[in-house]
Amino acid sequence: MKLRTLKIENFRGLSHVEFDFDKPLSVIVGPNAIGKTTVLEAIRLAKALLMPRYSQEGQQVLVSLGAAFPHPQLSNYLDFAAIARDAAEPVRVNLNVEISNDEMKYLESAKEQVALAMLRGQLALTLPSRL
Repeated sequence: MKLRTLKIENFRGLSHVEFDFDKPLSVIVGPNAIGKTTVLEAIRLAKALLMPRYSQEGQQVLVSLGAAFPHPQLSNYLDFAAIARDAAEPVRVNLNVEISNDEMKYLESAKEQVALAMLRGQLALTLPSRL
């Protein structure tokens, strides 16, 4: 799978950035504190919330970004201002990915395992952490 385009709006210090990853190798460069790590954090957050590999991945990413607390009594608290440049506006992270023919064939042959993994990830988002 290849990341082809990325659009980030209102995430941390970034108001609006867009990337096209149309080369075999892409490098994000710039001076310190310009937002290179923030771009990677946006990708990480989108991935963790949409397709977690384990039950607490989304929560752990939010904690690492300072938007949530690791304490069970505060597990429903979200500090939106920690991830939004402007807390009155939505945060948007749009990813477009390309899946090769070989990857598609693999997914088709393993669709039951992929569906089960997705279900487990989604159930992990809805089950209480103290089960």
